Formats: sequence, structure tokens, C-alpha cells
Amino acid sequence: MATIWVTLLGGPGAGKTTVGQALESAGHQALGPVRYLSGSRLLDEYISERKKDWKDLKERKDEGHAADQALTHEILNEHLGSLSGCGLVLLDGFPKSVGDVSRTEKLLSGGLNFALLLDCPAAVRAQRIANRRVCSGCGGVTGAPLPASDLECACGGQFERRKDDEPGVVGLREQTSPPQQLAEHFSQSKRLLTVAAGQPVEIVVAESAAAIERATAPLSRKIRDS
Repeated sequence: MATIWVTLLGGPGAGKTTVGQALESAGHQALGPVRYLSGSRLLDEYISERKKDWKDLKERKDEGHAADQALTHEILNEHLGSLSGCGLVLLDGFPKSVGDVSRTEKLLSGGLNFALLLDCPAAVRAQRIANRRVCSGCGGVTGAPLPASDLECACGGQFERRKDDEPGVVGLREQTSPPQQLAEHFSQSKRLLTVAAGQPVEIVVAESAAAIERATAPLSRKIRDS
């Protein structure tokens, strides 16, 4: 079965994880199973397993520095085998820059079909980051201010602030992975989808799903008919 590949673009707090996890849970009516692969999450797993150079990687990640892209793409490649049967895969953090597009596309059958830009005002993103907590177990995200009694996730993990969400670190992340150049790159090849991501989360998720549905409809029909 052919797979449609979509990369999610947006600054910290734009909602990439929220959108990715929501669309993964919902699935796709025409294409079937959807997978969301977060580079940050994959790197966290690599670090938690204490693989090669994990201490240095953790330190750099906590400080907001981008990881070596050769390594992150090697990790991505190791997970591609688990995507058999997925009609739609959403990537977050692949690629990180225009220079990494070819590196990402070489790993994917047919390359990247689309990029979805979550275009969100800086003030909204800053507020979301201030409220954001991530589950240490399943990677789920909550954006509402949490009372102490709600710090435990349904999976049994704990909701915690990410180290790289600290105010002094977010600015560096903004500088090292700006989405504008990538958005322009995909716009030039008519592969860019854009959603106004400063709206309430449920609307952002719905509009993201609709944008992907419209863009992939011709490909979905081709895949069904093949």
C-alpha cells in the first residue's frame, strides 16, 4: 500500500504534537491508519535507552540545540519498517531545514507529498508553551493549567514541563529551526498547506484534517484504484 507523507511545520507551541496525535487517533476515512512521528519524541526514546552519546544529546536537547540530522534521520529510518499498512504518515521535525529536505525524502517512498504549516502568532504560542505539559509515559500533551491532582496521565505517566520549553531555551529553538524557509520551499513546489493555528485547538485540528483531506483526495483515489 502506498503511503502519503506530510511534514508538519510551525514554531514551538504552534500545535504540531496536538494536531499529529489527534489525527493519528482519528485515522483517515479513505487511507486508513495514520501515524504521527515526532523527531523530539524519537530522540527522547533514544536518550532514555542510553544509546551512543545519549548524555551529550540530552544536554544539547535540553538547551534547545537541534540534534545532528544524520543521527535523527538514522533513527527515523529505523522506525519506517513499523509503518507498514499506514496510508498517511505525519512527520514532525523531518526535515528541520531546507538543507535537510533531500535527506528526508531519500528515506521515503515517493518523497514528501505535502507540508502543513500551522501559522500561529508568537503571543499565542508563548501562552501555550507556558501551559504545556507532556506525559513522561505516552508523550501525550495537555495545554490547560493543571492542578496538582491532574499531574498524572491516564496511561500512568506524569505530566511534566519539557526542559526545552523553559523560557530561555525557546528562543534558541526558534532560531535553530525557523519554519519560514521550509514553508517557502514547499510553497514553490505547490506542496504547502496552511492553517491559521491561533484558533481554539479543536478548530485547528478540524481545519488541519480538512486541509489534508482536500489535498490528498486525488492521491487517495489513485491509491484506491491502483
